[in-house]
Amino acid sequence: MKNLTTPKAILFGLGLIALAIASVPYSSQIIKPAFAVSNNVVIDYIIGNRDRILSKLTNLEKKMLSEHNQLYATIKESCK
Repeated sequence: MKNLTTPKAILFGLGLIALAIASVPYSSQIIKPAFAVSNNVVIDYIIGNRDRILSKLTNLEKKMLSEHNQLYATIKESCK
């Protein structure tokens, strides 16, 4: 295989970029979109079912949940 000269390499690279941009409308047929779950939904569920959930958690899980709630509250405050 012959080595590419600089102009050919640049042209080849730009061609790959153009191909990637042109294929964006068709990529949704191959790759399905991902949807994230909002932390608000998770926290609302936990708060709504707090007593039932807390009775089943171990001490470690309770500590992790407490730290998560503190972090979430801090982030929520800083976003205001």
